[in-house]
Amino acid sequence: MATVQILVIVGASVLLNLLPFRDVGRVFVVSLLGLVMFLALGYLMGGWLSSPQLATNLGAIVQLLALFLSGLAIPFAILPNWLTNVIRWIPSTLFGDLIFWASKNPLQQTGAMLSTSIVLAVTAVLVFLAVRGFKWDVE
Repeated sequence: MATVQILVIVGASVLLNLLPFRDVGRVFVVSLLGLVMFLALGYLMGGWLSSPQLATNLGAIVQLLALFLSGLAIPFAILPNWLTNVIRWIPSTLFGDLIFWASKNPLQQTGAMLSTSIVLAVTAVLVFLAVRGFKWDVE
C-alpha cells in the first residue's frame, strides 16, 4: 500500500510540474529506502510495546516528530542554529535530505553519500532489532 502511495505522490508531482520526469526513478528509490526504515521502526515498536493501541499512538507521534524535525515541514532557515545542528543528524532528517537530493532541491544540507550511508546503517540496525524483537500473537 505504501509503495502505491509513493507512486501516486510521485506521479502527481510530475503532473503538477513539481518534479521533472527524469528524477522520478531517483525519488522513488530514495522513498523506498525511507519506507523500509519507517516500516522497520514500526515493527520494532510493535514487537516491544505491550499493546497495539500504544504502538499505534506512539507510531503516529514518532512519524509526526520525524516529519516536523526533518526540515521537510518546517524549514531549517526559521529554526535556531543550535537546534538545526542537533536535528541535522537524526535519521529522518537525513532521509528528508535525500529527498531534497533526489529532487535536486537546493535545500539539501548533507552529502548524498553520507546521508545514504547513515540511513542504510540505521535501517539495517532497525530491521535486525525488529526481526529479533517481533512476536506473532496467535490468539
